[in-house]
Amino acid sequence: MRKTSPPAVRATIGQVGKSLHAMRHGGRDGKRFQYLIAVKYRNADGTLIMHVVPRRNVQLDREGFIVLACKLRKDFGAEAEVFVRIFDNNDSAKKYVDPSGQHKPPDWQIYAKSFKAFYSWKPKSKQNLARSRGSE
Repeated sequence: MRKTSPPAVRATIGQVGKSLHAMRHGGRDGKRFQYLIAVKYRNADGTLIMHVVPRRNVQLDREGFIVLACKLRKDFGAEAEVFVRIFDNNDSAKKYVDPSGQHKPPDWQIYAKSFKAFYSWKPKSKQNLARSRGSE
């Protein structure tokens, strides 16, 4: 597993700083950056797993992904381990089934198309992982 993000979402310190500033002061479009948690649970290992959807027509381009990652880290940074799947559709985020699972409904691929990226951190092991589907 990679310990750094792929080039599609890698950011410099300056870019993250600008994104954090935008997030604190209302975001790129002057509105407060928000996201909706569609699914939230803990797996057997105690990792917090969430499916989130950005609100207010936020584009998940490079900058939008960085802002979302910063916002999630701010909101859930106290958690030991977190894994976040990022979707562009709330219904799909609720119905998403992991493709590696054995029991998938026949229409699972419809919901998988809405899965855009993931973000994960493990503060104890100092791991911070991010990947967008466009960078595969």
